[in-house]
Amino acid sequence: MEKNCIICNVLFATKPEYTNHKYCMKCSSSRCQVCKKEIKIKPKSKNVAKFCSRDCYYKSMVGKKQKLEDVKKRAKSNSGRRTGKEIICEICGKKKYYYPKVFKEGKGRFCSKECFFKWTRTSDNPNWKGDNYPENKRLRQSSKYKNWRRLVFERDNFSCVICGYKSKGVRPSDIHADHIKSWALYPEERFNLDNGRTLCVPCHKKTDTWGINAKFHIKNNYY
Repeated sequence: MEKNCIICNVLFATKPEYTNHKYCMKCSSSRCQVCKKEIKIKPKSKNVAKFCSRDCYYKSMVGKKQKLEDVKKRAKSNSGRRTGKEIICEICGKKKYYYPKVFKEGKGRFCSKECFFKWTRTSDNPNWKGDNYPENKRLRQSSKYKNWRRLVFERDNFSCVICGYKSKGVRPSDIHADHIKSWALYPEERFNLDNGRTLCVPCHKKTDTWGINAKFHIKNNYY
């Protein structure tokens, strides 16, 4: 199939399925008017590029006086770009701007992930079934407890303070961070670094606060 190039009007051969091709091989590339860099033109492109980048375009406009019609045309095309809206976070009341894509995905009610997670723990969440999650388990899995446990291990050099056994791993399972004062009886001392000590598993099992011993220890302290 042969077609006429829209620039030089020379016949060039192309495949029948490429009906949108408009340029011959010679006219399929041009030079940037600023840096003279070669620009490849797509065969089906409507306009020939004059600049290789926006930087070169802005350099070409330095010192030139723009026509009023072009300024109005560009201002009209740019109007309405900020089509999103500013929301007020339902948790903390902070203002944040979101683009329309966020609202299409069903989001845009909170300013951050922290506020979203706080909302999931309230009755406003349709999937919330009450606060059935045990407080003790929540605290044990919190970042505050994990940080306390890590600091205890680092202070004791990952070694048992009774027998001197040293752990072999970076995330040890063969040593425990034990509370000197009971977790249940002294809630104010739960995250106190001085109330923690590193024990190996055999030494921890011998303490009053391990397993079934903890129940008798608490009972004796209460009665």
